[in-house]
Amino acid sequence: MIDLHSHILPGLDDGAQDLGTALEMMEAMDRSGIAPKRVQTVHGMPGRAPKFLLMDGVRGGGPGLHWLPPLVLRNEDGTFSDEWRRIYRA
Repeated sequence: MIDLHSHILPGLDDGAQDLGTALEMMEAMDRSGIAPKRVQTVHGMPGRAPKFLLMDGVRGGGPGLHWLPPLVLRNEDGTFSDEWRRIYRA
């Protein structure tokens, strides 16, 4: 597996500094012929703002975007969520 990624959400980690830059990054995908196909927000805990945005892009993917349910990493009590455990087989 090869992981090529860029942080698009503004103000998080080393990604876009603002919404304008985030939109420019999305436009660059479009100019390169890469269509976003699946999008999912990642939240540290329920009810908190997302920490990441996961996006699958496909070259020549055409129209159609599927929003996946939010991925929440930890439960209210701080334990790992069932989804996290499923992903990491913990």
